[in-house]
Amino acid sequence: MTDAAGGAVPVPGAIVTYTLSVRAFGATSITGAVVTDPIPAGAAYVLGTLTLDGAVLTDAADSDVGAFDGVSINVNLGVLTAPAERLVTFKARIE
Repeated sequence: MTDAAGGAVPVPGAIVTYTLSVRAFGATSITGAVVTDPIPAGAAYVLGTLTLDGAVLTDAADSDVGAFDGVSINVNLGVLTAPAERLVTFKARIE
């Protein structure tokens, strides 16, 4: 999580960027990996900010691999063959 203002105290209205790193190690592949991250209490997801490896995903459950269901962000990572790393990012506003 990154606070652009650099502060340690939550400030209502501040935007916080979350970055989730998913890594695969070893000799096997991970099949059907899905990241699900609930938006924390006291925060609101900023629509249109969900990305996978820098590519913008839509918030709707549609043809891309990401979605926001009103409670959590969900990203289908598919197959991860080691060594692999995928980065999921999104923003939330502190309420």
